[in-house]
Amino acid sequence: MTVPKEWVDRNKLSHKEIKIEEQQNQLILQAEDYKRPFKERTIFVSYNNVNNIRGIIFSMIRLGYDRFELAFKKEDKEEFVKNTRHVIDNYIYGYEISEIKEKSCVITNIVPFTQEIDAVEKKSFHIVKETFIEVIELLKNNKKNIEEINNLNKRMVQCDSILRHNYSNYPLKNSPFKWQEYRDCYVIQRELFNLIRALVTKSKTQKDRVVPLLEKLSVLFDQIYLSYYKGSNPGELEKTGILAAELEEKTIQEINRIKEVDQIILCYVFEIARTLNMFNHSLLQIKFQEEDQSSKG
Repeated sequence: MTVPKEWVDRNKLSHKEIKIEEQQNQLILQAEDYKRPFKERTIFVSYNNVNNIRGIIFSMIRLGYDRFELAFKKEDKEEFVKNTRHVIDNYIYGYEISEIKEKSCVITNIVPFTQEIDAVEKKSFHIVKETFIEVIELLKNNKKNIEEINNLNKRMVQCDSILRHNYSNYPLKNSPFKWQEYRDCYVIQRELFNLIRALVTKSKTQKDRVVPLLEKLSVLFDQIYLSYYKGSNPGELEKTGILAAELEEKTIQEINRIKEVDQIILCYVFEIARTLNMFNHSLLQIKFQEEDQSSKG
């Protein structure tokens, strides 16, 4: 096999073996002792605000940076470090503040990220399952405390930091369908979180209207999980897709039937149903892809 001389010279591959890996219709050539380049960067943070800092840290992790330095105004040091610690402790997994300087703080990846991320993806599935259960119980019993939902949300955001970093660093290892699958799962959890925040102070009548729809969606989510992870054929996932589409339509009918604030609440339910349907389609694509690869093998 002939490979570009520039690539050989740049990677110092003369008289060395290279690794060849097949992925679908591609052959991936890689130096046997290849190590992913260490990514680092310094960025100035203009606004000392928790949400802004969190967004910037998420961006750095999602772009695959192993180490990044957040620079700030000298007079903001105490408050900035406090805000950054809050973000790291509550929303980020695998990173910590490794150094605090006069006008910056350094954040470093302390957990080696692996290309095998099925366990983390399964964890995100289970977080959504738990969130469905918690939300339905809160609504049925007319409870006001959503602390457990907040904790589940934080855990989901931590999964987000792990998975995004992984997808960024190993794009060839991850099917775009796998990314869509995870994103849909994440959106469902976020919409459940937004729904309970909107409903927690509302009347029992408003809550009771939502519960039957959520119970059906929760059962459907469980069915999708079993169909995908327990090795069922794509036909099982097709059935859940039809049911999800029917729940979408039912929710639209409910939105059109009522008025004012209840419409907004039901819009959250509709978004959950819509995303669950898309989520199902992503899993179907993965199944079809796996079957196709299996038949070729």
